[in-house]
Amino acid sequence: MKVRSIVFALVGMSGLVFAGGSGDAHGDHASHCHHVAVFGGATIHDSHYYPTVGLDYEFLFHEMAGIVALAEAVFADHTEQIYGLGLAYHPVPALKLAAIPALETADGHSEFLMRGTVEYGFHLGPVTVAPGVSVDYVAEEILYVPGVAVGMGF
Repeated sequence: MKVRSIVFALVGMSGLVFAGGSGDAHGDHASHCHHVAVFGGATIHDSHYYPTVGLDYEFLFHEMAGIVALAEAVFADHTEQIYGLGLAYHPVPALKLAAIPALETADGHSEFLMRGTVEYGFHLGPVTVAPGVSVDYVAEEILYVPGVAVGMGF
C-alpha cells in the first residue's frame, strides 16, 4: 500500500509542479529527433507493487511519429527484464502514445509482452519530465506500470 501511495503521489505532484513551469508545454521538442530517458515507477500485479526502473530511447522520424526502444527491470519475487521496440505517436508534441511489443525474461524463460503507454512530457529547458502509465498484457494477465520518466533530447 505504501509503494502505491508513493508512486501516485509522485506522478500527481510532478503534474502539478511542472504544469506551471516556464515555457510552453512542448518546449523545443520539434528541434530534437533523439530523446533518451530514465524511468522510475512500479509494476502493479494482483494488488502487489513492484519497484520498476528502466531506460528508453525514442527516434522521431516525423514530428508526430517515432520508434521507441526500452529496457526495464522489475524487482518482483525475482528480477524480470523487459526489452521492447515499438512505435510512438504524438498527436500533440508533449503527448506520447506508444504501442510496444516486448520480451519479458525471468528465471531462464521468456514471454511475449504487449505494452500500451501514455505519457505527457513537461519541458524544463533541456530536461523533460514525463509522468505516464503503461498497461502490459503478458501471459493472459494485465499489469499496470505508473511512473515518471526524466530525460533529454539531442
